[in-house]
Amino acid sequence: MLISDLVSPGLDGPEMVRILRNNPDHDAMSIIVVSSLDDDEIARRGGLPDNVSVFSRPIPFDAIESLLREKLDGQAAPAHAGATGGRNQARG
Repeated sequence: MLISDLVSPGLDGPEMVRILRNNPDHDAMSIIVVSSLDDDEIARRGGLPDNVSVFSRPIPFDAIESLLREKLDGQAAPAHAGATGGRNQARG
């Protein structure tokens, strides 16, 4: 499991996620990202694969904890309440 911010000094977060997702060695890895970027800016930066969970800042720790518990329990991750514009929800 990887939890990362999309904006970090010296790192192209969306590109990192795409590289990991395109590597078959990481097929089973759950990826959760947190970002202050809006959906349009993420799209301008090349977008993210569908099976990445995206959460907006401020960080919704309760929603992330719930998603982690679901994934660790082996359950499918449903969309979380409070999603806006397709964000703050599990996308895979």
